[in-house]
Amino acid sequence: MIVSEIVSESDIVDMFLLSECDELYIHDITCLWMARILTLLLERWYIIIPICVGLSVTLFAGKELNSVIPSDWNATTWRESIDEVNEALHMTSKVHQIVFLMTLHLLQVLMLFPMMHVTKILYGFWLGPLWGWLLCCVWELVLIGGYLVRIKISPVREVVDIVSEARVRGVLWGELVLLALSHTPLQVDACLLEFGGVTVTEFWTANVLVTCVMTFKNTICGHLLASSFSVTNFAVITTIITLSTLIPTIATVYVSSKTIYKCVEIYRFKADSDEHTDELLEHKAVIV
Repeated sequence: MIVSEIVSESDIVDMFLLSECDELYIHDITCLWMARILTLLLERWYIIIPICVGLSVTLFAGKELNSVIPSDWNATTWRESIDEVNEALHMTSKVHQIVFLMTLHLLQVLMLFPMMHVTKILYGFWLGPLWGWLLCCVWELVLIGGYLVRIKISPVREVVDIVSEARVRGVLWGELVLLALSHTPLQVDACLLEFGGVTVTEFWTANVLVTCVMTFKNTICGHLLASSFSVTNFAVITTIITLSTLIPTIATVYVSSKTIYKCVEIYRFKADSDEHTDELLEHKAVIV
């Protein structure tokens, strides 16, 4: 009886110690993950914050924005909706409209607010195809350039190798153009500048081409919507919008698929290297 009681008490003590160890282990793991998350936030805040803000605005204000923006390309409907926005925001002059457009454009480029194509249409609607296009392009390229020059370069060997190979084959700039055409945001695209040895000039000039071409089609649409309605205008707008939706989608699919392929390729290479290293260590151990 005494022995059984002693054993029982020792088991209880062991169980208590084990539970304490488990709690300490869970606490340590939790602290470790919290530290990692905090480090990630501190290191990548300029990517995480815009993505979170953009998603939040899209989720919570998306329905309201869609109710304001016409669902068709009827010029009369667009003029009526834009007149309502002018009255609601008390925009009584071109200066007010320009300040509104540039502020909204800044939030869309740097904080990933939605509906950038609508903002570019408004440039053409209010300022005309030429001045609207020039102001929109210059402002967007200034924002992109300002963002790029603040990036701290921290090359990753695997990414640098991929970029160097593309540069040698003469396809790097074309790939950067496709990247700029895709739906991926600037904050994600710029990781290639940080990790891959791409220069600011290479990245920015690719964005110059894409911004100028894609902005022109939006400002033209805005100008046509501000003009009197005609079947020709409607056909032109429909064609432009269809192409401007299709091309970035194709570019996004291409960029995403190639990124996944390269990641799998790097993973397989590392796995093969680790396996080869383990075999060498085992062989050395056998010899010793």
